[in-house]
Amino acid sequence: MSEGMLGGITLVGVAGLINDLFEKLTSKDGEMWLAAFKRFLRKENPWLQFPKFPTWRTIKLGTHNSVKSLVEAISAKGFKISDWARDIAKKVTLAKKMEEVELVVVTSHDVGLEGNYTTTQMFTAAAAHGLSKCPAEVGLQLRLQYDDQPSGEWLLIAMEPIAVSDHVLYVFSVVHDDDGCWLDTGYGHPDGVWYADFRWVFLRSKQ
Repeated sequence: MSEGMLGGITLVGVAGLINDLFEKLTSKDGEMWLAAFKRFLRKENPWLQFPKFPTWRTIKLGTHNSVKSLVEAISAKGFKISDWARDIAKKVTLAKKMEEVELVVVTSHDVGLEGNYTTTQMFTAAAAHGLSKCPAEVGLQLRLQYDDQPSGEWLLIAMEPIAVSDHVLYVFSVVHDDDGCWLDTGYGHPDGVWYADFRWVFLRSKQ
């Protein structure tokens, strides 16, 4: 066997595959690639056809040039913003140009989870079904553009959690309760536990 060869496979070739896998796992679609790789290791088809979740709502990002003006637009509509939501909003990066995104609302059951689950389990299971986490701006824009939210609805935004001033991680939530329509927050720690009936907003798969 030639030096650097393993049964006809070169060590250089193996290193290249490992580097390629690492790049995919650390990309913005890393959770989807990880789920596919785990299926491959279980000798399952890693490219199972993802369920086609219907688009629930299309919203626009990049409509304002600052978070301050976006927050003011939300308040001008009479919508309320919790202190924690205002806190994490300061750390949101807005889209540089206007674009439309398609949103999907799912429960844990929709993505194959049973019973209570953690934030990480939800995000991983959703990625395995071709869904993506939202830019944090979605929380602000959905509150601004969701004028007809039904009373009693509470939606969690699937996003990278943001730490508030006391270092606790939160995600945005868009709520219509007895006190009106709110931009609020939900506990976003990776190990935080959720009940099965909570509803999450993800980006629809672009297949």
